[in-house]
Amino acid sequence: MEKKRPLLAKQYVRLLNMIKTLNYLIVTCFGIGSIRFAPGTITSLITTVFLYSLFHIINLPNNTIIIILLIIFIYSFYAVSEY
Repeated sequence: MEKKRPLLAKQYVRLLNMIKTLNYLIVTCFGIGSIRFAPGTITSLITTVFLYSLFHIINLPNNTIIIILLIIFIYSFYAVSEY
C-alpha cells in the first residue's frame, strides 16, 4: 500500500515541477532552442520580431520593456543553473 503524502508535500512537488517547466521554457525560449537546425539563429529571429512588435506595434514604453528584459535576464541565471 502506497504511503499518502500530506497535502503540502504534494503541492510542493507540483510547485517544483512548475518551476522546472518554467526554467525549461525560459532557457530554450519556449522550446525553440530545442530545434536541431540552427536553434540560436531561429530563436534570435523570433526574439527580434517579438521585440519589434513590443516597441512599434504595441507601443509599450521603453522603461517597461527594459524592466521586463532585466527581470528575465536576472532570472535566467537561476534557470540555466537549474536546467
